Amino acid sequence: MRPMLRRVAAVMLALLLVGGAVSVNLDRSPETAAAGTPGGPARLLLAAPEGSRSVALRPVDPVTLSDLPGFSPIPFHNSSAHAFTPDGRTLAFIRWSSGEHGRTTMLHFVDVESWEEETVPLALAHDWVGHLFFGADGSALYWIEQITADRGARLTYVLHRYSRTDATTGVLTKLPEGFSPLAVQLLADGRRVAIFGQSLTEEYLAEGDARVLLVGLSDGAIEADIPLPGVLQGQRQTAAGVSEYVLPGLAWDAARSLLYVVDGAPDRVTVVDLSEGRVARQAELRAVSWLERLGLVRVAAAKALPGTRLSAALSPGGDRLYVTAFREEVEGPFHSPTAWRGVPLGLTVIDTASLRPVGRLDLPVSDLALTPDGRQLLLWGASWDFAAGSAREGHGVYVVDAARLTQVAHVLPGSDATLLGFSPDGRYAYIGEDTGQGKVRHVVLHLATGRLGAVREVSRGLGFYVQ
Repeated sequence: MRPMLRRVAAVMLALLLVGGAVSVNLDRSPETAAAGTPGGPARLLLAAPEGSRSVALRPVDPVTLSDLPGFSPIPFHNSSAHAFTPDGRTLAFIRWSSGEHGRTTMLHFVDVESWEEETVPLALAHDWVGHLFFGADGSALYWIEQITADRGARLTYVLHRYSRTDATTGVLTKLPEGFSPLAVQLLADGRRVAIFGQSLTEEYLAEGDARVLLVGLSDGAIEADIPLPGVLQGQRQTAAGVSEYVLPGLAWDAARSLLYVVDGAPDRVTVVDLSEGRVARQAELRAVSWLERLGLVRVAAAKALPGTRLSAALSPGGDRLYVTAFREEVEGPFHSPTAWRGVPLGLTVIDTASLRPVGRLDLPVSDLALTPDGRQLLLWGASWDFAAGSAREGHGVYVVDAARLTQVAHVLPGSDATLLGFSPDGRYAYIGEDTGQGKVRHVVLHLATGRLGAVREVSRGLGFYVQ
């Protein structure tokens, strides 16, 4: 057990130290999720193993998950930063490859309908690029790039711009030194981007309050630098000398130019007015805290890197904030822990007008996503207590009516299952079920009926939907 815990703890630290990790964004608003509209790809694209080590991109049938005929796989990578144009027809991604001439970096544009590919060579300072997004009209692509990687030096990032009109590229602006970007959102006016992040020390510890930068896309000017009082994201040292991490939940309301940040230290909601560049409201939740609900499951005095991770999603009308949370406790020295526990903390619903809790589901879930039509919530999670000798226990996926908070279905109960994405038309969800045999089963969930459909098996950890 101990070697496994040591490896897990090392992975936890690595994830915390790498700011702004690239991930698939499942939090698409109903107004933008359908195919052919902003935020939704025109086809269902699966990145899956191609050969022994590589990953390739291919269109698949949204009902059967079979490869569509007539499309050759395009080399991809499981960490390729990517974005879709507002009409969903063009996919952009950045990929590194090694050959006889050394390591190269290429920017790829793929027409999702015709499957034609265009490549543009890039000269990047380091091998970290993330947070790709297109401008409102799709004529410019933006990304955040790391420009320092020296040990003992504070990380520095820049916002990069590539023009599809004249094929020019360059740095639009340099972000403040030490500021690690963690999430980005193009504002409704199309003229500015909001960047949520956290300043880090040379030791990659969180420093000060988390902040939101507002950057103009015409000239790169940082128009506002908004500190969020008391909010922190990342690893920190407590007064008792214990390392812990805090990962708040974010929910963007692009239509109303708002950002909701929910953190658990203590339970609090911060509302940022992105149009005016200020914190509009901040409130403590008048409810039982996450830790009281958890019951502090046998937390020892000596522990290393415990933490709380939250996820958040906003209702289509912007009146409800859905929040899930997860708590981890690691006991003993960090590099040789004696115990590691993880407990999902359920769902809380917050009214955005009063910033008060108005609903609660005590389910073993830690992650959530709204369906593209905004009518249902998908909830999932897993728990473990390796000190007691138990393995990781999955709890399947719950389908819940978002308005009534009533359970519609519970699929794959007892399985370690995760939501992987939605179909372009919003009718289907795709669930990844870890079979424990080195493979993950991709299962189709019909959202109208709550029933499972076709299954496709892929190598563990290498199959995902590019959305």
